[in-house]
Amino acid sequence: MTSIIGAALPYKSPEKEIASSSYSAENDSSPVDAVIFAGTSLVLGTACRHLFNGTKVPYTVVLLVIGIVLGSVGLIFLLIKLYSSVSMSWKILESS
Repeated sequence: MTSIIGAALPYKSPEKEIASSSYSAENDSSPVDAVIFAGTSLVLGTACRHLFNGTKVPYTVVLLVIGIVLGSVGLIFLLIKLYSSVSMSWKILESS
């Protein structure tokens, strides 16, 4: 019988996985962002529930639409930032 102690296993220990993860100090998120997100979500949910209380439109549908709009706006800003960085790189390459 052969020993499997020295054999390479596909398992990575959690410590090594955390150390080699793609998280870096350049990440823009902070714990304050999480608190702001939770607070904003609660305020928007409460406001929608009170504003659409007497209507036939469920407030969850309004929250879904608000989420889609905010996500689209965030994606547009991300794409603009990406385009500007690519265009600046392209201008640098053209000038050299």
